[in-house]
Amino acid sequence: MKYIENQNIWKTCVDALNKLDLSNIQVCHESCCQSNIISKDDEKKVLAEISALATYSYEGDIETGKISQMKLFQMEQNEQIVGSHIFSRMATHYYLQEKASGKDYSKERILCATLHACLGNCYYFLPKEDVVGRVFELGKKLRIIQEFDFVHDGYWEEIAQAIGIIQSYGLGQGKTEWVRM
Repeated sequence: MKYIENQNIWKTCVDALNKLDLSNIQVCHESCCQSNIISKDDEKKVLAEISALATYSYEGDIETGKISQMKLFQMEQNEQIVGSHIFSRMATHYYLQEKASGKDYSKERILCATLHACLGNCYYFLPKEDVVGRVFELGKKLRIIQEFDFVHDGYWEEIAQAIGIIQSYGLGQGKTEWVRM
């Protein structure tokens, strides 16, 4: 079954990211940016702070009892939680938005990809702009490296080419909000 994002949760997450100052993020390659890479201890502290913001995590299953995937899905659809898996789709969104608009969304894309790489699909947060914004703010402290970037495979490259073809016919010009994953 194809997952369809809740529109209000999507808007909350995009708005939270759009409010961040990303000017101080340096995207680099893992091998070339040693001065920008935080220590493993500091990274663990940041991830612990992010984890503390979660209302539920699979890591907490031992203490809280497991919630079924169906229950989590229903909670997301009812706007009670937002799963960390959204960061992967947001990275895809910013990649396609970049291709459609010609604007650079690499910092947004790689920040989202970094959060997903570090958190996986294991955390669920309250879908509030201040909570999601705090997750993004803490994510800026992590190693923002090129290797975490959204994987450009043939499928997404073809989707990006299709966007270009659609735009060459005068459709979708200046209106990229429809590009959502």
